Amino acid sequence: MQPARPVPGEGLEAHTAAILAAMGAPKPALENKIDTVAVDLGLLRADHCKLTDRVGEIKKERETFKAVKQQPRTLGLKYAFLFTAKLQLVDRDQTHFFTSAREA
Repeated sequence: MQPARPVPGEGLEAHTAAILAAMGAPKPALENKIDTVAVDLGLLRADHCKLTDRVGEIKKERETFKAVKQQPRTLGLKYAFLFTAKLQLVDRDQTHFFTSAREA
C-alpha cells in the first residue's frame, strides 16, 4: 500500500493524517504518545535541575570546609565532623535513590 499523496490545497497536517491512517495509527494516539514523552522529558529536566542545585550546594560547603580547615584547630574539627555527617546523609540518600530506581 502506497502512502497517500498530498492533495493540492491541503496542508501538511492533512497529508500527515493520511499517512498515519494508511499505516493504521490514528493521529490522536500518536499525539498522546508524543505528549507522554514530553511530560517524561519535563520530569527528567526537573530532576536534573534539582541534582545540579544539590551538587552546587555541596561544592559551596566543600569550599567553606576548606576555608574553615585553615582556621584554628578546634573550630576546624567541629566543622569537619558536621560536614562528614552531612556527606554521609547525602551518600545514603543517593544510594537509596539509585536502589529504588534499579528496583522499579
